[in-house]
Amino acid sequence: MVREPYSSPRATIPAAFIVLLVIVAALGADTAAAQAAQAAECRPEGERGAASAESCAIAGTDYRLVRARTTAAGTVGAAVELLRDSARCPEWQAMCVEERSFRDGAEHRSIRHRRTGAGITRRVLVSRNTWWRLDGGGVVVNFVGADWMAARYEGTRVLCLRERWWFRPDRSGRLQAVIEVVSDPQPPFGLTGAVTASTVQTLLRTLDNFSRQLPSAPAAPAAALDSLPLLPGPLPDLGPCFVRCQDARRS
Repeated sequence: MVREPYSSPRATIPAAFIVLLVIVAALGADTAAAQAAQAAECRPEGERGAASAESCAIAGTDYRLVRARTTAAGTVGAAVELLRDSARCPEWQAMCVEERSFRDGAEHRSIRHRRTGAGITRRVLVSRNTWWRLDGGGVVVNFVGADWMAARYEGTRVLCLRERWWFRPDRSGRLQAVIEVVSDPQPPFGLTGAVTASTVQTLLRTLDNFSRQLPSAPAAPAAALDSLPLLPGPLPDLGPCFVRCQDARRS
């Protein structure tokens, strides 16, 4: 009987281990490069209290998405109830003069009319908002405003708007709140690549006011949160959605 040459496992493990190290190192380098590229696309824009804001590039365009976040004492149910209460909009949403909400015939969805600012900064936003439940007890609401919803409203042209709110409980029992917004450049300059101080401060003041109102806000019943449809999958990026709206509006 011919014996196969004996090959000790110890002789093969180092080579395989070296290959594994090379693969892990390559993956780590790719991950680090991707994280660095992602970080380079976003830049800090300011802070107010516990809230901070950043703006992020939208690939292939001059537009930027503005994201603000904070951590506050409160629950997801209280955050949902506060955001749903359109009558309280002027109490905490910066520049909000009036807001009205109407059912649009679909469950977990409604139309909002909001007046903001005065004079040259006066805007009327008409948006459709849709709510979903997240795994882990969170909630996300998506606001979509566009000309195709209402070409004119009370004599004011409606601009493209994409806005999204995320509410998640953290491990300490506090609430994480994030706002993401892409909208038309602020008047009167119309600079697509500019993120104005007004835009950033509006979001920061909104989150700061939101954090102060949250502890005293009544909470939505657990059954109401459980009735929200579970988010079926990743939501599309706000940036490309906004760009498509702008292209359609100008065509």
